[in-house]
Amino acid sequence: MQAREVLGDASGGRLSRVPSEKFYLGIPRQFMSNLPVSSDEAKVIAIAIVECHGHILIGQRPPEVSLAGLWEFPGGKVEPGESVAQAAVRETFEETGLNVQAEGTLQVTDFSYEHGNVRLNFVKAQLIGNGTELPPTRPPFRWVASSEIPAYEFPAGNSEILPIIAKLYASSSVRGKSG
Repeated sequence: MQAREVLGDASGGRLSRVPSEKFYLGIPRQFMSNLPVSSDEAKVIAIAIVECHGHILIGQRPPEVSLAGLWEFPGGKVEPGESVAQAAVRETFEETGLNVQAEGTLQVTDFSYEHGNVRLNFVKAQLIGNGTELPPTRPPFRWVASSEIPAYEFPAGNSEILPIIAKLYASSSVRGKSG
């Protein structure tokens, strides 16, 4: 068992990060997103970071759910026997109608909200059959230029992935604006 760095945040939640020496550009070597996962302590969540032509897919949480009004990436609970990668692909299709392929885990974050503990697995995903246009998606999801992501308010558990996204897609955003 490896120690985790634990950080406090402004919302009073506790944030822990998997040690970075396991990652290259935030993506773990070989298998983390492909194995079935289980956790007795936290609900395991797969979250897809989908980029297309310098844009990132995000949606606004509805008023009747926890963290209402905040922005999120497509994703949801990992089902028993399902890998994080499989859950990210399934949830993206269910929520947006888009077919994606998981490419690897960018970040794993454990976070405690008032409504419960979660293990957030942020998975880099690529559109399947991507053409030259941004494909349509189902509301409340939309494509946002990666450079505009900091203007949106995300749940506190997403705080560590946002700078990774900015760094990873900085050059894509420049290309996306010009072409």
